[in-house]
Amino acid sequence: MAGLGKTAIAKKICQLATEKKHFDETLWVCASNDFNKRRILGEMLQKIDEHTGGLSNLDAILKKLQQELEDKTFLLALDDVWNEDHDMWDDLKDLLLKINKKNGNAVVVTTRSKQVAGMMETSPGSQHEPEKLSDDQCWSIIKQKMSRGGGATIASDLESIGNEIAKKCGGLPLLAKVLEGTLHRKQAQEWQSILNIKLDGLLPQCMKNGDA
Repeated sequence: MAGLGKTAIAKKICQLATEKKHFDETLWVCASNDFNKRRILGEMLQKIDEHTGGLSNLDAILKKLQQELEDKTFLLALDDVWNEDHDMWDDLKDLLLKINKKNGNAVVVTTRSKQVAGMMETSPGSQHEPEKLSDDQCWSIIKQKMSRGGGATIASDLESIGNEIAKKCGGLPLLAKVLEGTLHRKQAQEWQSILNIKLDGLLPQCMKNGDA
């Protein structure tokens, strides 16, 4: 399901991995509908060396990756994988294993498909499925900006409308986060207008920002 914060979690993993220096290289590739092994490896290479964008041959890209990552560990994050073709994943996995023989390399995958999650799982119990938030948790996210700095209180009329808006989030943290920015410093009339519209339309825009 979109909006549960899968991409945000993966980004946090990459951020922590970089800060703690668990890997020599942390590489992020958005897979989406184009699960193409040459493109994925090519983007990996560009993250390491932006001057190698001219390589188009898969063997040449793999050879260059082998040179760049010969003695390094890497974390690859594949975001928003849709392709459910097991053979394509096996082909990509074989190529990733050819990059180097270092122990400690890892791949993080985000997907909305249970089939993809099962297909790509290599270690039992390594799947994580984010849960929906409660209405109270959504409201806590929405009012964060207003509550910062000196513990400012929220007017009772806004509190009442805000609780109703939180119910319309459907437990999706991404939608609550978008509303946090949208409602900040807005008046009651504008809050009411948000309450009266369908919030579903906000999700596609959220997805464009890469926070699914």
